[in-house]
Amino acid sequence: MFNILETQEHQLVGMISNKDSNQLPPFTKGRLINKNFYEGQLKVEFESSHGSLPDYFELDAIPIVSDKFVDFWQDLPIDNYQLFPAVIRFPDKEFAGYSILNIEK
Repeated sequence: MFNILETQEHQLVGMISNKDSNQLPPFTKGRLINKNFYEGQLKVEFESSHGSLPDYFELDAIPIVSDKFVDFWQDLPIDNYQLFPAVIRFPDKEFAGYSILNIEK
């Protein structure tokens, strides 16, 4: 079972950044991204702390998925996606185990 954030009642306020650049790949354009464009570590930073995160959520319309979700996703017969590992950062802690999911339309 996966936990998916699908409601407007809960808001995750934050931003996605690349430590080596102010520019982010165009994750919401529906195109595969040249891996050379992504050269640094992506961070998903939140303004406030949360007890836990769902396995799938979006921040600024960009899908972010847990390793648990990725393990399931990679067993499906699809190949039009890319995963970009990201560090999750709250004001009081930081952890890995999530990726940005880029899907080609």
